[in-house]
Amino acid sequence: MGFSHKIVRRKPTRAESSDIVAWRYSYLEKIRDLRLRGYNDVYLDETWYDSHMCLMKNWTDNSENCVVPISSAKGDRIVIVHCGGRSGFIDGALGITHKKMADAPADYHGTMNSAIFEDWFENSVLKMLEEPSVIVCDNAPYHSRVLNPRPNSSWRKPLILHYMSTHNIPIPDPVPIIPQLLQIIEQQLPPSERVKRYAIDEMAAQHGHIVLRLPPYHCVLNPIEFVWSQVKRRVRSQNLKSRPLEELVTILKSACESVTQEHWQNYIKHVSEIEESYRSLNPVFDRQVVIQI
Repeated sequence: MGFSHKIVRRKPTRAESSDIVAWRYSYLEKIRDLRLRGYNDVYLDETWYDSHMCLMKNWTDNSENCVVPISSAKGDRIVIVHCGGRSGFIDGALGITHKKMADAPADYHGTMNSAIFEDWFENSVLKMLEEPSVIVCDNAPYHSRVLNPRPNSSWRKPLILHYMSTHNIPIPDPVPIIPQLLQIIEQQLPPSERVKRYAIDEMAAQHGHIVLRLPPYHCVLNPIEFVWSQVKRRVRSQNLKSRPLEELVTILKSACESVTQEHWQNYIKHVSEIEESYRSLNPVFDRQVVIQI
């Protein structure tokens, strides 16, 4: 993969934390095991499309006949969510929402929230899957709403005390400062409450499915990223002039429908090869580094 184990100089150097390395190999073990157990692997993600996007390059003779008209309006930001796997996109799972660019946050993730996502996940994905599946997603906040949140330093003191009383954790008298309260909770919290319970994980389990989260910064392990690239290229090639929002949404839907089962299988095969390349690096992380003084 192009990495080498070396002394890190006092200058900007790319390096992975041990937590990310452990997460990646845990993910690789789980996804392989679930496939071997017969789970169908499907992948979900969101992407965005700005209504004024078009191809950056095109054939031109530098005349006025080849000028792409650009609207002075800011247009709309369209957020797309979908899910698919080896059989192609799940029928009826396409979700589209939009905002005026003037009102849209800089990060398109701000247009989505857990309420919108969980409603889509329940009705457009879980109810459409016909066989036990492992559903792969990233760590966007709306994918990871925690059902049993634990107090942290951002919590106000009354909320921390309420948490302690509802979880039968004794509150000292006099009541200590917040850092001490958090330490007491860490020491006395029951083991069952230490593991985070995610909303979509429990929703999926009720339907016989498993949610598996990608390690951070590893979108290359999600084949739907390659699907989005194909969809956007197709839409940009047709959006050579400003179009009404309804017409552009129709083009987006058509572009998604153009992604075939064969496309999906090729992208998943490519990702599987990347997974194997990561697995081949296992010995690298077991090497002992000897430092001579």
